[in-house]
Amino acid sequence: MLCEFGYFCFRKTTHALSTIDDKGARFVYVSHSQKWGETMELLLVFVAAAAAFMFGGAWYGALGKPWMKAAGITPEQVEGGAMKSPGPYIISFIMLLLVAGMMRHGLTMAGIGSIGKSALAGFGIGAFMATPWIVTNHAYGMKPRTLTLIDGGYATIGCTVIGLVLGLF
Repeated sequence: MLCEFGYFCFRKTTHALSTIDDKGARFVYVSHSQKWGETMELLLVFVAAAAAFMFGGAWYGALGKPWMKAAGITPEQVEGGAMKSPGPYIISFIMLLLVAGMMRHGLTMAGIGSIGKSALAGFGIGAFMATPWIVTNHAYGMKPRTLTLIDGGYATIGCTVIGLVLGLF
């Protein structure tokens, strides 16, 4: 959660002192343990995003052929290098960092810390927030149902994986 003094505070960190000088400037004194906690929390978000990214590799690796058919991508396009650009992978990982960071924020604000509850919250976010958005976009884009099921399944299980990892620590 973003504290009043502009630093990220996490449930395991409690020591900070905020003061205002005579010119109205706010100074924040953060204990060493809080800085360490913030570093660990950011690392946890990174690990959760990496876990979802690896799950995505396995998911789309296993469902690659039906996904390519539904997405209208030919094997020639893949072999020709159109899908070999690192751009989509970089963007995907950055977006997963945003999702994992926001999920961490939400779980912390809700006081959810156990593995089971975090995974269930991740499932709920994927199944009832991300997937309906994908379904809507695919419906307007007249995308095949198979593509919607594959992408929605990844969103649901990917968020569950993020929730599971965030609940581990």
